[in-house]
Amino acid sequence: MSDRELVELYVKLNPIAAAVGAPPPIVERAVKRLQAEDERRARAKQVAQAVGHPEWNNVCRECGCELKGFTSELCSDCGLRWLAR
Repeated sequence: MSDRELVELYVKLNPIAAAVGAPPPIVERAVKRLQAEDERRARAKQVAQAVGHPEWNNVCRECGCELKGFTSELCSDCGLRWLAR
């Protein structure tokens, strides 16, 4: 079950508890991971916009090529060059 599915299920099954009280630790950790993921995605999108590609979700910080995911800052070629240093 993904973090998002876990949080949605908790809110669906416990609407009052979700609105008022602190969630169980497993749900709290899932929420924190989702928030961190959203922050990484937003930062990656900002970098892409800053280099002139608002339609992209992420760019390589070294060569400026488009990256498919949002968790990495380097493409595979630049990553290999960085490791070889």
